[in-house]
Amino acid sequence: KSFNILDLEYTFDFYKLKDEFNVHLEYESQLVLKLSQFLTKLEYYKNNIKPIIKCQAIIRGFITRKLNRLRGPALFKRTLSNNDTDFLTYSPIHKIDIKDFTKKEKTHSTEERIKSKYTDRVRQIKEMYKEVKSYSKDGKCKTINWEETDEFRPFDREVTECIYPDGYKRITLAFALWESYLTSEYYFVNDKLFFVYEVDEGYDEKNKTRIYFKENGEIEKILVDYGDGNSKVTDHKELDRITNFNLRWLNIAERELNK
Repeated sequence: KSFNILDLEYTFDFYKLKDEFNVHLEYESQLVLKLSQFLTKLEYYKNNIKPIIKCQAIIRGFITRKLNRLRGPALFKRTLSNNDTDFLTYSPIHKIDIKDFTKKEKTHSTEERIKSKYTDRVRQIKEMYKEVKSYSKDGKCKTINWEETDEFRPFDREVTECIYPDGYKRITLAFALWESYLTSEYYFVNDKLFFVYEVDEGYDEKNKTRIYFKENGEIEKILVDYGDGNSKVTDHKELDRITNFNLRWLNIAERELNK
């Protein structure tokens, strides 16, 4: 079939190939050969479009997931963000479009970050507690089991220590006692105890205790629930008794963990 240089120019222009080949400097036979090779490849791609699309989707998914990781965990869980609003536009964090959301590198410790968001110590502790729970799948844990004999009766003991990101740690224990079964959870940030949750369950009662600690290790608040709802402990002697009772079991757990 006859053709001329104008036909070639139009074809190269249609397929956006002008930048790859110099239509005016190369011989027509060379241009025809290159165009023929290009059209052969194009036909091959058309006949194998499904695996090509699948390959593109895999690569696109990989790039998207990598970019999402670089933009931080708050991208999909905005409650983890340091701020409630964007510092520049003052837009609420939860309303920022996903394509416009980026993270700022952490420059403060976990406690400082929580403190900058909440001034109330109990609220700070609740937020740190929630963060520990959110890391449940990311912890490195070890468990120790043993028996202790008291007056010829064996008591089962189990202690688990889990290390989490951002300086968090949790020690849980399950101890059989004479007339009840004790389970306690001790929460730490940067090796400082900030919260204790204890359940002492007997034959006909179930007592719960929550201890909130200040940054310096002193007691912020203690709540007890003896079956009739939470009540705040205000008596100083009772505060000391509850604290010493809970820390006694923690000391036993840490002793076994450090062996």
